Amino acid sequence: MNPDIIEKYTKNQSENEMTLMNLMNMGWVDVQMMPYPRFIELLTWKIELENAKQKKMEERSRNTSSKKKVNAVTSRMSKNNPKR
Repeated sequence: MNPDIIEKYTKNQSENEMTLMNLMNMGWVDVQMMPYPRFIELLTWKIELENAKQKKMEERSRNTSSKKKVNAVTSRMSKNNPKR
């Protein structure tokens, strides 16, 4: 395991425990009994997964809002230029 990752997560061990408990819906005892390398691996994986989900949601939101803008412009253009 990368020493930089270990150093990053050992600074706030109690905060990391609470984060993992909240993200994974795990109990305190489950987190305490977990081997430390597994704890770090699981925490890193879950945080990366949550960040990827957040990016996808923002991307979808941007795409949806841009489609609405295009539809609004198209509908305004069709109202201004009625077919004869």
